[in-house]
Amino acid sequence: MMTYGQSGNVQFPARRHARLALLVSLIATLVAAGVADLGADPVTVTAWLVVIAWVAAEWGRNAWAWLYSALAMACHLAVAMGVAHGWSHAHAFAHTAAVSGFGPGLYVSYAVVALWLLDAVAGACGRPWRRLHDFTRAFVAFVMFNATVVYGTWPGKLLGVAAFGTLTVLWWRGRQAGLPSGSSSRAS
Repeated sequence: MMTYGQSGNVQFPARRHARLALLVSLIATLVAAGVADLGADPVTVTAWLVVIAWVAAEWGRNAWAWLYSALAMACHLAVAMGVAHGWSHAHAFAHTAAVSGFGPGLYVSYAVVALWLLDAVAGACGRPWRRLHDFTRAFVAFVMFNATVVYGTWPGKLLGVAAFGTLTVLWWRGRQAGLPSGSSSRAS
């Protein structure tokens, strides 16, 4: 499996962890589908699926897990637009303004999906763009922080803080090891 910033016939030390991260995300998808069938709000279920997939992708540093998390975000946006807003951009804009006080924030959601998908497809095709990937990771982290910690419900805020705490430790370990921001922090 390809990780960002590496190419050639190199054995990637994060391969085992990346597969586990992808497996965790796929299992979370099945659980989310089951929870949605029990009557849970599908927008909330898909939102947490995105957070889980994103944490797993950051943890595993795997291009396919990153693509999966981008697709999960696109699906969340589609579910929110379809279920909560009846495919009405005006309704979604008004809802965003009511919840966050900033209606144009909806365009941030559109931008993060487009950018994340572009970056993820490039990485999955083995042609990652280092600067785009670094920017995308920062942009996604900003959006996730706001979605979970700033605007989330109290259980969501706690889970968001836990997710960011986990990722902060992973990012810090990578920096301490002298690795670039997109490289795996796992040793062989």
